[in-house]
Amino acid sequence: MELIERNQALYLNQDGILWVVTMKGQDIVIGLVGLCNWSYHNRAMLGYDLAHAYWGQGIASEAVREIIHFSYERMALNRIEAETSEDNHESRRMLEKIGFTLKEFAANIHMKMMGNTTAV
Repeated sequence: MELIERNQALYLNQDGILWVVTMKGQDIVIGLVGLCNWSYHNRAMLGYDLAHAYWGQGIASEAVREIIHFSYERMALNRIEAETSEDNHESRRMLEKIGFTLKEFAANIHMKMMGNTTAV
């Protein structure tokens, strides 16, 4: 219950919003997708995490696409950013496939991907 209340407070303060990822028709949580820091110039930072057993099945990209669509239609965002480790090739490919482009490298540790919500 504490997690739900904390997430409600994040949303009301426009500090973050979090969704759980499940398989269609099942009540088992297999991951999380969220946005944070969206109150600054209609931008947000995207985050996602999926149980390893479900990687490579298109589940994360489907969830991220839905969140991007939601953020454009319901939250009036105009830019979404995501960071991933430079060596996380799967995450980078997924972001590129759904329309994110490489913006910069920061000390070869993280790469920032930029996405325009209208492009997805």
